[in-house]
Amino acid sequence: MAVVSVLRHLVTGCGIIGPVFFVSLLIIHFIWACLIGDALRGIPGPKTFAFTKWRLAFEDWRGTRTRTIHTLHQKYGPVVRIGPNEVSFNSLSALRTIYGAGSSFERPAFYRMFDIYGRQHLFTFHTSAEHAKRKKLLNQSYSKSTILRGSVAASIESKVLQFLNLIKSEPETAMGLSKSLHYYAFDNVTWVVFGDWGATAALDGVTSDREILNDITEPTRRKRSWFQIHFPNYTSWAMSRSGLAQYLLRKISLLPGDKPIAYSGVQDYALQAWRKYWSNWVQGNDGKPSQGIMRKLLEEHNVHGKGELTDLDIVAECADHLDAGLNTTSDTLMFAIWALSLPHNAHFQQHLVAEMTSLTDSDINSDGIPRVEVCDRLPFLDAVIKETLRLYAPIPASQPRMSMHEVTIDGYKLHPGTIASCQAYSLHRNPEVFPDPLRFDPDRWLGDPDGVANMKRWWWPFSSGARMCIGMHLAMVEMKTLLAAVHRQYATVPGPGWESISPAITSRFELVYDDTFVEVKVGISFFFQESES
Repeated sequence: MAVVSVLRHLVTGCGIIGPVFFVSLLIIHFIWACLIGDALRGIPGPKTFAFTKWRLAFEDWRGTRTRTIHTLHQKYGPVVRIGPNEVSFNSLSALRTIYGAGSSFERPAFYRMFDIYGRQHLFTFHTSAEHAKRKKLLNQSYSKSTILRGSVAASIESKVLQFLNLIKSEPETAMGLSKSLHYYAFDNVTWVVFGDWGATAALDGVTSDREILNDITEPTRRKRSWFQIHFPNYTSWAMSRSGLAQYLLRKISLLPGDKPIAYSGVQDYALQAWRKYWSNWVQGNDGKPSQGIMRKLLEEHNVHGKGELTDLDIVAECADHLDAGLNTTSDTLMFAIWALSLPHNAHFQQHLVAEMTSLTDSDINSDGIPRVEVCDRLPFLDAVIKETLRLYAPIPASQPRMSMHEVTIDGYKLHPGTIASCQAYSLHRNPEVFPDPLRFDPDRWLGDPDGVANMKRWWWPFSSGARMCIGMHLAMVEMKTLLAAVHRQYATVPGPGWESISPAITSRFELVYDDTFVEVKVGISFFFQESES
């Protein structure tokens, strides 16, 4: 009773003792909860990361999250605690457990930041069951057999021809690969998603189609992503302000981003395409489009009367496919051309040119473009793409999952609700698997079969398991066919500044660039020189 009396006196006292007591209790609580008494206390890692989520959030703000986590793995090993309730892994066993078939892990609320029009879609569904149901509708459209033959292959080859024509007709535009490759990827993915009723013609110079992409490099995109992840409600409120309120928020640096918001043009375009489908086809005014994801979804749920998807669900799904098929493909192609253009990698470009010159007449279509199906099986071309995706994965960051049950990974027990992840950046830089990991070396994929098989197990640019990238086959043949056609006709060399500056692209809220260069710059020009061969 005496102790209780003392505590009551401390709490109710008029002096400073009461507040000090409460602050002390709060500190003790956090120390106990985060460093001593919690279920993850045995997992190695810096205590500052274990103590508060804001330590990792600070790295997010700086754009150094992925490289910081990689440094922690180098110091602490394949299992690192990166938050009070978050663990990063860098092992094959963790990959299988977290992302493999039958995994008990689900996607956490983090992914809701990628919802479109407030609707969930294939990328943002929380449960595997929701994801599987939607994926079943789309699998055939993205299957390898569908991509390699027929109308999809013909469309890709036609877009490659248009890119080669762009090099001749608009050399300045073509040399700015960040822009011209976005045109290529956009024209491809809009045709796959909308067919001939919504395919863009940015490569052909249609100004309105090119303008759709004006906001994808919006400079405050990274800042807005950070606010959206860490302060979602505030971000929604702040971004809806206008006039004086918006001005004041910007003045005190509390406005998460500027308008137009990145990718709003792409999402608006998806809405326009849906309106065209609805007015011309669904209402029976003008036949139907030749193919496309939107046609597939409308046939399944509106025309056939199943009605499981709302119209907004369909538009959101299609808009997400545009987002997913745009930056990832164009950015990887830019880095492939970058790596092949560096003087110390000239022998790799020459090897690729030699593979192209070995093609027979039957391997080339009537427009002089290597056939998609042929490009898919060229060994050195495949090695170049694999090595590019290893070093410059367009999504290098951790892909968080939440444990739904108690599970043990690499000897550490995770309680339900723990966030666990792997990141391609670290998986791809394991020196025991990839010797001299920062060196661009396509030949490593053509070496000892056992070593190549092991590298493939660690190669993770498209994620893995049931929720791996559904558009993987489309992306691969888009990249292979363009790279084959370009290096069949041209030698590529980097423009001014390459000796010290690496090109860079934005992934979520950090930059992807060549780690062997000190400086980085978004947007570096390249030159196409007529090949002597």
